[in-house]
Amino acid sequence: MRYHLGIMTLEIAVFPLQVAPDGRLLGGGPMDYRVFGIAGRRFAVLNRFYVYATGERGVPFDAELTIALQGGRFVCTDLAVRQSADGEPITLVGLRTIPVESIVRRSVRKGRVIELNPPDGVPKLRLGGPLGLPVAPRRPRGKRRGPDDDVDLAAIVHVLAQVLGEPPTKAVADQLRIPLGTARDLVARARERLYLKPPADLMRAPTFAEAASEDLTGSAGPQHERAALHRRWDDHAAP
Repeated sequence: MRYHLGIMTLEIAVFPLQVAPDGRLLGGGPMDYRVFGIAGRRFAVLNRFYVYATGERGVPFDAELTIALQGGRFVCTDLAVRQSADGEPITLVGLRTIPVESIVRRSVRKGRVIELNPPDGVPKLRLGGPLGLPVAPRRPRGKRRGPDDDVDLAAIVHVLAQVLGEPPTKAVADQLRIPLGTARDLVARARERLYLKPPADLMRAPTFAEAASEDLTGSAGPQHERAALHRRWDDHAAP
């Protein structure tokens, strides 16, 4: 998958990579997700993926980043750089120009969350908005939002926004399309109901049943090998 973001390109291996017996890194499976239980619902987030970034303005290198969940949020756990075509040699000063945190935020901003099947008879939430998180349900014309409506949604968005590295209360306002003050009130009610806990406290590995569910197995894709990334690097490398 490739995203063009104006000043740079992010090429993302969107499926988890695992080590084969011969040392290759292969596409993993649904066990490499992490599950967050929030307000009676479950959401799966990919535990690890790789990003190939090139063309960052002011950065003379191409970079490959490993991005993984640690402590309930996405961080960069590995960084490899390659001299860009016709670029400058790699130096310590140049390495300091790589905007690691910015690349992490942009690569996890959308499309990272999957809702697992809720209890029988309960429909899944609609995912969308600027972060690909739950959005407010459609209401019949003329029906106004009650003071306790969407408390569950606010809690879910608040926790998952932290996982994605976004300001959580602002994310509630943006996803539910409500004023920031209303979002603060919903977050306060969610905290009173004990829905809000640190993401690390809500994160766990999937159960076997969850890993075997269509929600996750249907998200598994073809294998990706680090060698393929290296071949793409060779295409851009200076002679």
